[in-house]
Amino acid sequence: MLLNGLVLCGGKSSRMGTDKGVLKKYNIYWAEIIKNKLKSYSNRVYISINKNQLDLYSKIFIGSDLIIDSDFEAGPLSGIKAFSEKKIISDLIIMPCDMIDFNESYILNLIEYYQNESSKTCFSFSENKFLQPFPCIIKHSILENKINFNQGFFNFLEENKVYKIELLNDKTIFSNYNKPEEIK
Repeated sequence: MLLNGLVLCGGKSSRMGTDKGVLKKYNIYWAEIIKNKLKSYSNRVYISINKNQLDLYSKIFIGSDLIIDSDFEAGPLSGIKAFSEKKIISDLIIMPCDMIDFNESYILNLIEYYQNESSKTCFSFSENKFLQPFPCIIKHSILENKINFNQGFFNFLEENKVYKIELLNDKTIFSNYNKPEEIK
């Protein structure tokens, strides 16, 4: 099965006060940083946005790589739902655009579990038994089933019996940026 990537950019960014996907680090858009991290391991990488972002993102990214969220209020599940509605037959590795400092070696670690645990359908990390939802891999078999998109993303992962890869005592692995003062 192919593995495609999905960069989640469709959130409100209300705490940041501006669209996080188009913030820059080293003159590279955050969405592009995550896309590049996933590109090495994916057949193709899509960018999930909400309809209000279409004009801006169309100027930055190839239009065919953009997927418009169908439900702005459903959080990360909006992007996953929009991807599943495209009927693209692939498994999916997902990261939000604000995890720009995430170490790629952990992506490789996640992919190794995905490749070796063929009976599992969702993969993510946990840190001291606390589920870290991103990055994650969701198999196509989940995407083609009827998904309850009215639940939270944590519930979605738990309902689909996410395979948790335990990492101990390193919260910095999962750092993301939600407020301007958090940006390094």
